[in-house]
Amino acid sequence: MEELRASLTGYKPSVNEPLLLLLDDNMYYRSMRLECAQLARQLQAAFIIIYMPCTLEDAAARNAQRAEADQVPQEVLSRMAARLEPPCPSKHAWESGTVIVLAEELPSPDDPHDQAWAGIWEAILGAWGPPLPKAGPPKQTGPPSTASATAGHDVDLRSRRMVAAAIGKLGSREGRAAVAGRLNAARRDLLARLHEDEGWREPARALHDFEQMCTDVVSQYMW
Repeated sequence: MEELRASLTGYKPSVNEPLLLLLDDNMYYRSMRLECAQLARQLQAAFIIIYMPCTLEDAAARNAQRAEADQVPQEVLSRMAARLEPPCPSKHAWESGTVIVLAEELPSPDDPHDQAWAGIWEAILGAWGPPLPKAGPPKQTGPPSTASATAGHDVDLRSRRMVAAAIGKLGSREGRAAVAGRLNAARRDLLARLHEDEGWREPARALHDFEQMCTDVVSQYMW
């Protein structure tokens, strides 16, 4: 996400040169999707979520069809399924542009003329709307500078400890270097996000999600 932000720095929306950006990821934590929503808000862009519900059994079956080197361990699939936070537009207005596409109803990608595709695109275009409105300033429980500085310092220290603990679980130098790069980039994103409009409202939840992400990233290098 940090690289994406950097690549879009200075981008100005234009009617004559529209930009459609597709992010293909499971984003099982709401905080992951919020990061994308905040980027869309920053760029004054529309924001849509295409949610494809999938049972753990179906995910395991598809995973088994992959080449062995590309398969995800079953325990990782189970953990991600247990932690999944589906879109909830009734509680989170920024998720109101959610389109649900059932995997079992997907037409064959080899038949682009299947009428089912027209129905899916109709639903997507129907969810398309104006850019996300700018969020109001976060509520503070004390003087703004004091509250922000205290929360920011706490999150900075705790996230550093989480990254260090995650890296310490790996034995190989290559694995530690790869994980350190990913987690430190994610930590910088976390701190930047928490300084924006919605972050400081739930720093404990953001830290919880970050700690779980550290665990998930490390597990990818312990196969």
